[in-house]
Amino acid sequence: MKNNFLVGFSEELISLSEKVGLVLNGIIDIKKKSTYKNLNFYLESEEELKSIKIDGVVIGIDSPHKRKYLYDYYKNKNINVLSLFLNKIEDTSSIKEGAIIQENVIISCNCHIGKSVRINIGATIMHDAVLE
Repeated sequence: MKNNFLVGFSEELISLSEKVGLVLNGIIDIKKKSTYKNLNFYLESEEELKSIKIDGVVIGIDSPHKRKYLYDYYKNKNINVLSLFLNKIEDTSSIKEGAIIQENVIISCNCHIGKSVRINIGATIMHDAVLE
C-alpha cells in the first residue's frame, strides 16, 4: 500500500480523495492538530517529515505560488505529486501531474491543464484554454 498524504488541510479534498478511491495516510500542514477522520496530522517541517515514509502527495494549498513551491519541493525529494479529479475530461484535452480538478468542473475540448493547477468546484473551462 502506498503512503499518500494531503499537504494542507482541506475537507473538500479529503472527500474528493475518498470518492476517487485514493487512500490518504495523513495530512501535512503548518498547523498540527491531532486527527481528522482517523487521519493523523504531521507538521510541515523537515524534522517531522523525516519520521514518515511518503510515496505521494496531493497538494491542497490554494495559492498558486505556494503550490508551485511545494510541487518542486516534493519532486526534488522524488515523491510523486498526485493528480486528483473525478470528472470526465474530453479526449482532446490534457492534464499534467499534480492537477486538482474539483467536482462539477466542465473541461471542453483542446484544453491544456498544467502541472499542479487547481480548478475549483463548478468551474467551466472552454475550448482551447491553457491553464499553467
